[in-house]
Amino acid sequence: MTACDCAAETPRLSVRPSAVTRLGHAVLRLVTLWRNRRTFRRLSEMTDAELADIGITRADLDAAIEVSLSDDPTARLMAIAEARAGLTAAAKSV
Repeated sequence: MTACDCAAETPRLSVRPSAVTRLGHAVLRLVTLWRNRRTFRRLSEMTDAELADIGITRADLDAAIEVSLSDDPTARLMAIAEARAGLTAAAKSV
């Protein structure tokens, strides 16, 4: 019997993470959401000129905050800013 034969006969380990791992991931996600929402709140305290310096507008903030509580508004804001940057780059190349 070869090593490959023995390996094929051994039972596979479950690929499902343990309850502790799943709980840890859930807690990490909640902490990340809380930090990102806190950062988003700081962005909303900035002036329109400061927001323009980083490439977003007050309307972008309003659109991004309309996500559910379980979603990340900063991810939505980044998608809006990237879409605007892509449109701007396309307009400059024409």
